[in-house]
Amino acid sequence: MNWQAIGVVAEIVGAVAVVASLFYVGRQMKQTTLAIRGQTFEGLSSATNESTRLFLSDPQLIDITKRGLSGRELSPDEISQYNLVIIIVSAK
Repeated sequence: MNWQAIGVVAEIVGAVAVVASLFYVGRQMKQTTLAIRGQTFEGLSSATNESTRLFLSDPQLIDITKRGLSGRELSPDEISQYNLVIIIVSAK
């Protein structure tokens, strides 16, 4: 075998290695994307559950929040409660 043939074989092996590494990186990216989606869904579910618990703990908060979101007038105490609800819910 001469040097030219060895060079051709080396180039073919290198090209195969590059293609294999691209497939590997693609698979890793897909797995990472799926993991991030799962974490995002888990976080949203957790935030929804906590918000639901908050409103169920005090049914009056539902009324205050509805009125606050619709722009209707709230008493000073209700404004405080409304602001806290918005901060808690948006922080999740």
